[in-house]
Amino acid sequence: MRIKYRRTVIVFLGVQTLLICYHMLSSSKDSLPKRSLYSKSPDIFLPQTQSSEITKQVNQIHTLQTKQLMKEMHVTNGDCVNIMYPVELLNEESWRAVDEKKNAFVFSAYIVDQSGTIKVVGASTFRIAKIFCQYWFVMPANDTIIMHEKPANIHVLPESHGEKYSGAIFICPGIPTNTHYISLVTSQCKVPLHLLKVKNGIVPQKYQRKFTVCLRPLHFRYGRAYELVEWIEFNKMLGAEKIVVYNYSIAMNIDQVLSNYVEEDIVEVVQWDLPIKSYTWPKTSAPVEIHSMGTIPMLQDCLYRNRAHSEFLINCDVDEFIIPRSDNTYTWSELFTQIPSEYDTYIFRNTFFRKEWNSYITEFQNKHISQKFNIISLQYFEREDVIFPAWSRSKYFTRTIKEDKSLMIHEVSGSRSYIVPVELGLLHHYRNWQNYKDTSRRIVDKTVLIKYGEKLIHRVQKRWERLGNVKLDMPI
Repeated sequence: MRIKYRRTVIVFLGVQTLLICYHMLSSSKDSLPKRSLYSKSPDIFLPQTQSSEITKQVNQIHTLQTKQLMKEMHVTNGDCVNIMYPVELLNEESWRAVDEKKNAFVFSAYIVDQSGTIKVVGASTFRIAKIFCQYWFVMPANDTIIMHEKPANIHVLPESHGEKYSGAIFICPGIPTNTHYISLVTSQCKVPLHLLKVKNGIVPQKYQRKFTVCLRPLHFRYGRAYELVEWIEFNKMLGAEKIVVYNYSIAMNIDQVLSNYVEEDIVEVVQWDLPIKSYTWPKTSAPVEIHSMGTIPMLQDCLYRNRAHSEFLINCDVDEFIIPRSDNTYTWSELFTQIPSEYDTYIFRNTFFRKEWNSYITEFQNKHISQKFNIISLQYFEREDVIFPAWSRSKYFTRTIKEDKSLMIHEVSGSRSYIVPVELGLLHHYRNWQNYKDTSRRIVDKTVLIKYGEKLIHRVQKRWERLGNVKLDMPI
């Protein structure tokens, strides 16, 4: 009997140890260096030089979590006293379900004003009738956990394109107590399925930078490194001080390119582990549940993420460039001296430079280098005669100071907008429509070559020298 009892204790302790290790790794993985940017679930990587420090951190986490697991932590003050505090669910940036039926998901949370209003970025069906915000304030030193609960306002964003899920903002009203984490639930005093860290999204007295560019989720194992390098270098020339790249699915060479820019603090990469079905390549019969890899919630996240740092947010894709067109105007800052300053949003009209049309034959200095690195904007100089009207394929600059607006793909709703005259600024869009028999009128446009060509070639060449043996392209 005694031997059997001992065996039972040993098995119990072994299972408990495994559970502790699992929870420890799950909750601490975001604080450890990650192997890559392209993996949706990056492996934990411990460099040799950091092993002793990481071991110390892991031991500390082990001790803390052992205490937490041996004695469950519960709400001690506020609303819903005694419900469990689900510390193991804490994840700063990861899509999480709100309810078991998956009628809503959340990704990030930002405090947006001095009254404490918190906006949670996510996606929702139209089936969610009521949501409650749970505000968590945690003091581990004395095991005090304060939780308050209030109803949320749900703002379902337009441009769902008839799909099951739409982008959504869940608005949690301010409360007197500071909030460390926030959760959304569908009924009062329910143990949540997630914990989101609340980040700063309050406009500062002075901005750190003027222009931040947001790039919609890269997808389909995106591998055109030549295109991305040109896009980043060109945007830096135009005035971008920070570029935020959302990663849904990329190839290894893109991971290497982005890592290089991240080391220089030029690029921030946000892992976009969207759990909702979107487009696939090759195409399948599986239904699409959200439009364009969740671009609409991504734009809201980029707004609040940069609101405490950047005066303007710029929305354009990897095949688009917002080009100042007037003489002796080369940067976005110079462009702003020529347009009214009192508007919230500035709309740039679109024109297509057609990549299926033969490159306009012209000679220029270092043309062979632009061809070597496949610099698209220095190979295609024929554009359509058509310039699209505003709000049709247009892109924009928008001020971050106003948080009560919605960023759409081609416009900003709830914003006072100014349409930039095409002679001052134009969206150059490089696209292959595969319409090789098109006989529509073409216009030769060498603006990029004349104003930026030599400098752009130099910058791209220098970047590829730093990148070494990174592949220019990795097709699907």
